[in-house]
Amino acid sequence: MPDNAQHCHQLLGVLVASDGGCIPDGSPEFLALLGDFAPDYDAALFAVRNMGFVYWRRVGSLLDIVVHPKNVREAAVAAMLPIIGLSGAERFKITYLSEFEWREETAASARQACIRFLAICRTSRFETAARSAFG
Repeated sequence: MPDNAQHCHQLLGVLVASDGGCIPDGSPEFLALLGDFAPDYDAALFAVRNMGFVYWRRVGSLLDIVVHPKNVREAAVAAMLPIIGLSGAERFKITYLSEFEWREETAASARQACIRFLAICRTSRFETAARSAFG
């Protein structure tokens, strides 16, 4: 892949679907899953918020990850761990939707990023289950 094309691919990013498969942002396959071939909105963010996808992109030494912990599926979480671990990134940013707002956390190593990513995704599931069970 030419450097310029690789740079554009990195800027666009990749989505990890709820089944764990990777789909390039903006690709015909992604747009078909979305059901909208000409979105006039942030389609990647829509997929993260509403369809349980995880979005990631590599920008220089940074691996940028966006997730909605309440909607993400276990297969997508599991698929992200080797992506984080093998990314070669030096810095990691995890953006996630908490109960009321988007939050960001950073990590300085792949190990720390994996631990925080898992904690963010699992904590949300446990909180949701607890609220359902205990009113």
